[in-house]
Amino acid sequence: MAEWTVANLVAIYGAMLSTIIAVTAALRWLLQGPKASVSVFNPNEFWTRDRHYGFVVSNAGSRPFVVQSVHVSFHSSLKGRDTIGPIERYDQSSQMSPSFKKERDPHKENTVRYVPNVIAQGEEYTAISTPPEEFEPSRHWIRVVAYVRNSNRKFVGWASPVEKEDL
Repeated sequence: MAEWTVANLVAIYGAMLSTIIAVTAALRWLLQGPKASVSVFNPNEFWTRDRHYGFVVSNAGSRPFVVQSVHVSFHSSLKGRDTIGPIERYDQSSQMSPSFKKERDPHKENTVRYVPNVIAQGEEYTAISTPPEEFEPSRHWIRVVAYVRNSNRKFVGWASPVEKEDL
Protein backbone atom coordinates (compact mmCIF):
# COMPACT_ATOMS: atom_id res chain seq x y z
CA MET A 1 0.00 0.00 0.00
CA ALA A 2 1.31 3.41 -0.92
CA GLU A 3 2.07 5.96 1.71
CA TRP A 4 0.24 9.25 1.85
CA THR A 5 2.98 11.71 1.24
CA VAL A 6 2.61 15.41 0.66
CA ALA A 7 3.43 14.92 -3.02
CA ASN A 8 0.65 12.32 -3.37
CA LEU A 9 -1.89 14.57 -1.65
CA VAL A 10 -0.95 17.53 -3.86
CA ALA A 11 -1.27 15.34 -6.96
CA ILE A 12 -4.72 14.09 -5.89
CA TYR A 13 -5.82 17.65 -5.10
CA GLY A 14 -4.56 18.86 -8.50
CA ALA A 15 -6.34 16.05 -10.35
CA MET A 16 -9.64 16.74 -8.57
CA LEU A 17 -9.38 20.48 -9.12
CA SER A 18 -8.59 20.15 -12.84
CA THR A 19 -11.51 17.70 -13.28
CA ILE A 20 -13.93 20.12 -11.62
CA ILE A 21 -12.68 23.01 -13.77
CA ALA A 22 -12.96 20.91 -16.95
CA VAL A 23 -16.53 19.81 -16.14
CA THR A 24 -17.55 23.40 -15.32
CA ALA A 25 -16.06 24.71 -18.58
CA ALA A 26 -17.79 21.96 -20.57
CA LEU A 27 -21.17 22.73 -18.97
CA ARG A 28 -20.72 26.46 -19.55
CA TRP A 29 -19.88 25.79 -23.21
CA LEU A 30 -22.95 23.56 -23.63
CA LEU A 31 -25.33 26.03 -21.97
CA GLN A 32 -24.06 29.21 -23.58
CA GLY A 33 -25.91 30.64 -26.52
CA PRO A 34 -28.78 33.00 -27.14
CA LYS A 35 -31.46 33.24 -24.48
CA ALA A 36 -34.69 34.91 -25.50
CA SER A 37 -37.80 35.67 -23.51
CA VAL A 38 -41.15 35.83 -25.32
CA SER A 39 -44.07 37.81 -23.83
CA VAL A 40 -47.50 37.83 -25.45
CA PHE A 41 -50.37 40.23 -24.77
CA ASN A 42 -54.02 39.39 -25.34
CA PRO A 43 -56.14 42.05 -27.14
CA ASN A 44 -58.16 42.48 -23.93
CA GLU A 45 -54.98 43.51 -22.09
CA PHE A 46 -54.54 46.63 -24.21
CA TRP A 47 -56.15 49.94 -23.28
CA THR A 48 -57.31 50.48 -26.86
CA ARG A 49 -60.73 49.44 -28.09
CA ASP A 50 -59.50 47.71 -31.25
CA ARG A 51 -58.54 44.06 -31.76
CA HIS A 52 -54.75 44.01 -31.56
CA TYR A 53 -52.44 41.60 -29.81
CA GLY A 54 -48.79 42.24 -29.11
CA PHE A 55 -45.64 40.28 -28.48
CA VAL A 56 -42.17 41.11 -27.23
CA VAL A 57 -39.01 39.09 -27.86
CA SER A 58 -36.33 40.26 -25.44
CA ASN A 59 -32.73 39.24 -24.86
CA ALA A 60 -32.50 37.53 -21.46
CA GLY A 61 -28.88 36.45 -21.91
CA SER A 62 -25.55 38.10 -22.45
CA ARG A 63 -25.01 37.11 -26.10
CA PRO A 64 -26.58 39.36 -28.79
CA PHE A 65 -28.77 37.64 -31.40
CA VAL A 66 -30.98 38.26 -34.42
CA VAL A 67 -34.56 36.95 -34.47
CA GLN A 68 -34.85 34.98 -37.70
CA SER A 69 -38.61 34.45 -37.67
CA VAL A 70 -41.67 34.58 -35.43
CA HIS A 71 -44.68 32.27 -35.82
CA VAL A 72 -47.99 33.21 -34.22
CA SER A 73 -50.88 30.74 -33.87
CA PHE A 74 -54.27 30.90 -32.14
CA HIS A 75 -55.73 27.98 -30.19
CA SER A 76 -58.86 27.06 -28.25
CA SER A 77 -56.84 25.27 -25.55
CA LEU A 78 -53.36 25.35 -24.04
CA LYS A 79 -52.58 21.95 -25.56
CA GLY A 80 -52.25 23.77 -28.89
CA ARG A 81 -53.57 20.99 -31.12
CA ASP A 82 -56.50 22.84 -32.67
CA THR A 83 -55.43 25.94 -34.55
CA ILE A 84 -57.87 28.76 -35.24
CA GLY A 85 -57.19 30.52 -38.51
CA PRO A 86 -53.86 30.47 -40.34
CA ILE A 87 -50.47 30.56 -38.63
CA GLU A 88 -48.96 34.02 -39.06
CA ARG A 89 -45.28 34.04 -39.98
CA TYR A 90 -43.03 37.04 -39.63
CA ASP A 91 -39.77 36.52 -41.47
CA GLN A 92 -37.72 38.02 -44.33
CA SER A 93 -40.54 37.44 -46.81
CA SER A 94 -43.12 39.39 -44.78
CA GLN A 95 -43.52 43.14 -44.39
CA MET A 96 -42.87 42.93 -40.65
CA SER A 97 -39.48 41.19 -40.62
CA PRO A 98 -37.86 40.82 -37.19
CA SER A 99 -34.45 40.22 -38.80
CA PHE A 100 -33.95 43.69 -40.26
CA LYS A 101 -34.56 47.28 -39.26
CA LYS A 102 -34.60 50.46 -41.31
CA GLU A 103 -31.79 52.91 -40.82
CA ARG A 104 -31.03 56.21 -42.50
CA ASP A 105 -28.32 55.91 -45.10
CA PRO A 106 -25.61 58.38 -44.05
CA HIS A 107 -24.24 58.59 -47.60
CA LYS A 108 -27.51 59.34 -49.43
CA GLU A 109 -30.16 61.85 -48.50
CA ASN A 110 -33.79 60.77 -48.06
CA THR A 111 -32.98 57.06 -48.32
CA VAL A 112 -32.99 54.19 -45.88
CA ARG A 113 -31.12 50.93 -45.82
CA TYR A 114 -31.91 47.66 -44.12
CA VAL A 115 -29.45 46.45 -41.49
CA PRO A 116 -29.59 43.36 -39.25
CA ASN A 117 -31.72 43.92 -36.17
CA VAL A 118 -29.23 42.75 -33.54
CA ILE A 119 -30.87 42.49 -30.12
CA ALA A 120 -28.26 43.13 -27.44
CA GLN A 121 -28.55 42.29 -23.75
CA GLY A 122 -31.59 44.02 -22.25
CA GLU A 123 -33.03 45.08 -25.65
CA GLU A 124 -36.22 43.79 -27.25
CA TYR A 125 -38.18 43.43 -30.48
CA THR A 126 -41.82 44.50 -30.18
CA ALA A 127 -44.68 43.97 -32.64
CA ILE A 128 -48.43 44.55 -32.72
CA SER A 129 -50.79 42.82 -35.12
CA THR A 130 -54.44 41.92 -35.67
CA PRO A 131 -55.71 38.35 -35.02
CA PRO A 132 -58.00 36.48 -37.45
CA GLU A 133 -61.75 37.11 -37.35
CA GLU A 134 -62.46 33.75 -35.65
CA PHE A 135 -60.34 34.69 -32.65
CA GLU A 136 -62.17 35.50 -29.40
CA PRO A 137 -59.87 37.13 -26.79
CA SER A 138 -61.97 35.82 -23.90
CA ARG A 139 -61.90 32.16 -25.10
CA HIS A 140 -58.75 31.55 -27.16
CA TRP A 141 -55.01 31.28 -26.49
CA ILE A 142 -52.21 32.97 -28.45
CA ARG A 143 -48.94 31.10 -28.99
CA VAL A 144 -45.81 32.91 -30.21
CA VAL A 145 -42.67 31.00 -31.22
CA ALA A 146 -39.44 32.93 -31.89
CA TYR A 147 -36.57 31.37 -33.82
CA VAL A 148 -33.09 32.84 -33.37
CA ARG A 149 -30.54 32.91 -36.19
CA ASN A 150 -27.64 30.40 -35.91
CA SER A 151 -29.41 28.40 -33.21
CA ASN A 152 -31.61 25.31 -33.26
CA ARG A 153 -33.57 26.46 -30.20
CA LYS A 154 -37.04 27.92 -30.25
CA PHE A 155 -38.48 30.22 -27.62
CA VAL A 156 -42.21 30.03 -26.87
CA GLY A 157 -44.64 32.40 -25.18
CA TRP A 158 -48.39 32.09 -24.53
CA ALA A 159 -51.19 34.55 -23.81
CA SER A 160 -54.17 33.16 -21.96
CA PRO A 161 -57.81 34.12 -22.56
CA VAL A 162 -58.71 37.35 -20.76
CA GLU A 163 -62.14 38.81 -20.04
CA LYS A 164 -62.56 42.39 -21.19
CA GLU A 165 -62.85 44.80 -18.30
CA ASP A 166 -64.79 48.04 -18.58
CA LEU A 167 -62.36 50.87 -19.05
